[in-house]
Amino acid sequence: MGRKKIQIQRITDERNRQVTFTKRKFGLMKKAYELSVLCDCEIALIIFNHSNKLFQYASTDMDKVLLKYTEYNEPHESRTNADIIEVKRGNTREQVVGFITVHTLFLNFFYRTLPFTRPLSHLLQSPLNQTDFSAVYPCDLLFTYMFRWLLNPPLKHNSLSSCFFSFLSSFMF
Repeated sequence: MGRKKIQIQRITDERNRQVTFTKRKFGLMKKAYELSVLCDCEIALIIFNHSNKLFQYASTDMDKVLLKYTEYNEPHESRTNADIIEVKRGNTREQVVGFITVHTLFLNFFYRTLPFTRPLSHLLQSPLNQTDFSAVYPCDLLFTYMFRWLLNPPLKHNSLSSCFFSFLSSFMF
């Protein structure tokens, strides 16, 4: 059974906020540890709570990692909350538009041979923050089915599928 989705906003109840902070802090440190072990990378995690109490995790020596960070001169990825929110919203919208475009092209071309449901263009009419994008993620199944069909089509549609595959590949590859 899946977990309940929560809104990402400040928790108003002080006690619940502290409990959530403690649990998520531990989870974040666990993820940092797992990332450092699995990917053989150095990680320094610094957290200050609302009362300026310091919590830290370092996969090796914190001072060594921080020194390496301060001496690093090349351009690198540095994100703030606002950056992450903007990228998340933009990517989701681009993914939806791209998926709907390919989905619609595919349905327009093969609508008589494949058992698909209605196009998902209705997602573009609703506001981004009110759209449930979970309906879009089954696109893996759509593309798997589509490419299997294109790579091994029924004989009577061979020329159609190769034509559509070359058309689609100009957008995707």
